Amino acid sequence: MKRGLLSIVVFATLLSGCVVLFTPKYSERGFKMNTDLWEQHYVGRYLCKLPMGSKTTLSASYGLGGVRSTEIEYIEGIKKEDLPSIVMARIAVLRKQRNIKTGDSMFLGKIEFLNNGVGIVQWSSTTSDARKILECYFVAKGGQEYVFKFVHRMLWDEQPDFDASFCRLVGENLYSREPSEAPVGKGFVVDHGFLAVEGHTFLNDHTCIEKSQLDFSLPDFPAIGFELVVYNFAGEPRNLLDQVDPDYVLMNYSDKKVIRRGKHNAGDIPGQEICISGERDGATSFECQWGSSGKSNDLANQKLILEVQVRTHEKEGGYPTQEELLRLWDAIIETIRLRRDAA
Repeated sequence: MKRGLLSIVVFATLLSGCVVLFTPKYSERGFKMNTDLWEQHYVGRYLCKLPMGSKTTLSASYGLGGVRSTEIEYIEGIKKEDLPSIVMARIAVLRKQRNIKTGDSMFLGKIEFLNNGVGIVQWSSTTSDARKILECYFVAKGGQEYVFKFVHRMLWDEQPDFDASFCRLVGENLYSREPSEAPVGKGFVVDHGFLAVEGHTFLNDHTCIEKSQLDFSLPDFPAIGFELVVYNFAGEPRNLLDQVDPDYVLMNYSDKKVIRRGKHNAGDIPGQEICISGERDGATSFECQWGSSGKSNDLANQKLILEVQVRTHEKEGGYPTQEELLRLWDAIIETIRLRRDAA
């Protein structure tokens, strides 16, 4: 008999006069799907390949440890020459807004950056006199000179140069990039851009946290969405299977089954996965998670998480069978790699 996770062992219990079927708990990975013609996409310092015609949305954030990272936001349709009037209009709005605590306007000052970049210092809210933010507008280097917005929560009122220096680091290392353009050198990709930063610390002792997320749907199954998240961290790494409780996946579904659970590496990247199916309204839904725990303070070994949810009872449209879903799932994971010279 052929050995394998998908094999079915039939054991006849003569004493009871019945046949008991023993099925494996997890589905094995079948033959590999050919991804040679798939398109390459970039997320953070990593890359993956997706079928031609996939729809993608990339977002990325950057910040200092202990403070929520802020998105580096590409402003579509805005040119370098448009920026001065946009900044003036924004300052005019802030001057009109009053801070309830201080009685003064929300506007606190302006900082000039290279290449026409500007930072607007303001109170974080109309009811706060303790927190300030630095709302930055950068013109990225490169041929297109795309404009980006970056809102940084200021840490040190007594050391304003610290926050300005951090934002200056972002602005002076931000380059324009087309979505299909392959980045070169150390750094991580953002939407329409590339932040060319090497280390994970700022001024030697402040950890910088970079996070990127690629949301995508596949042309054959546009109703389901995938999500690939990449970020660095400081602290103890945690394995995926130590964090996911199957009882809390597909809650309120019947006939739940764990169809995958265990080790699943992406090339040289160690990883784990869990895939669960469940029934509702006569349809089978799936939820799959894959993750690599990464290493603390290591930009070449970041935390990676890939997720997909298939809710066949919620939307109209084509849905994959379990076999089709797992084949696509395996193929995508097999393409995830650290970009060459990225870290």
